[in-house]
Amino acid sequence: MNKHMFLQGEIGVGKSTIIKNSISSHMHDIGGFYSQRIYIGEKYVGFALKCVQEEEEYKINRYVNSLNEVDNIFLYSDDNGRWKINNDVFLNYGISLLKKGYTSKKLILMDELGGVELKCIPFMREIFNLLDGNIPVLGVLKTESSITKLQNKLSNSLNKDSPSEFYERILNHSNVKIVNISRENYIEANNNVTKFVEDLFR
Repeated sequence: MNKHMFLQGEIGVGKSTIIKNSISSHMHDIGGFYSQRIYIGEKYVGFALKCVQEEEEYKINRYVNSLNEVDNIFLYSDDNGRWKINNDVFLNYGISLLKKGYTSKKLILMDELGGVELKCIPFMREIFNLLDGNIPVLGVLKTESSITKLQNKLSNSLNKDSPSEFYERILNHSNVKIVNISRENYIEANNNVTKFVEDLFR
């Protein structure tokens, strides 16, 4: 039986929303991270790595006047519209978030994997420590088409042969079940995720 569940689907189909709704009643027993999309006005300009905390602080989107208002931004657009990576966020903050989940939590959130963090080897080692362990993981794994879109923004930062070996290892991990989500099967997928979470907290 698979210990872990990862959702896949096109951008905007509602993967993170399904997860947020399914775990909202159990926040104090959940560790890990999620990616928060940062907006200035109507334009998204970055992504921040966020700790799973209380429900009222769990915001998938955040609107700010300046990126200086946000901590732990790992991907951002500079003043010239070029996207930049800050891997120090994964090294200095992300790893500590994952280690906190080793003994104190019942479920680990990883929302999402398949982006720039694949190039941060120490962070990915911690990911696989958890995937090889006994604490269940619920997460999102980018599709290959989503990775291609990211590559187009980061032509100088990601190799064109991505997805990397780490991506393939997650996709084919013996403890991982992949749930593909589309608009057509959204209700069924939502029910599957809800059951996965509720079974853990019975």
